[in-house]
Amino acid sequence: MATPSIGAIEFMTLSGRVTTVGTVLVETTPDDENGHEYMALGTRAPESMLMTELDVTSDAGITTHIAACKALQGTLVTVTDPHGEDIDNVAVLDVQVDGSKRTGTAVGGINGGNRIVTLRWRVQATE
Repeated sequence: MATPSIGAIEFMTLSGRVTTVGTVLVETTPDDENGHEYMALGTRAPESMLMTELDVTSDAGITTHIAACKALQGTLVTVTDPHGEDIDNVAVLDVQVDGSKRTGTAVGGINGGNRIVTLRWRVQATE
């Protein structure tokens, strides 16, 4: 399994999927003709919700991590899912803190920290 990431920031877990841009077929056959005629139209991707978790080693680390993630708002990034699939040109619309908790011992994640920060991301694929 690959290490999930949004931009250059790696996470222990990333859940949710980025819904990519698609194509729909619209029937354009005139009423007075036999047969079918279609036109392919590109569709805008809907917004997607992602959840991330990262272990940090201190309360200051929580603040630093949140600030780094919020700095991605309004930018285009590459999202790497846990299976190693890269989705390029994903717009980060919003980042919110979903919670943080302290564990009794280090969890052995990315940083070997004993605090877990959970963030909720609102993103949208642009191509």
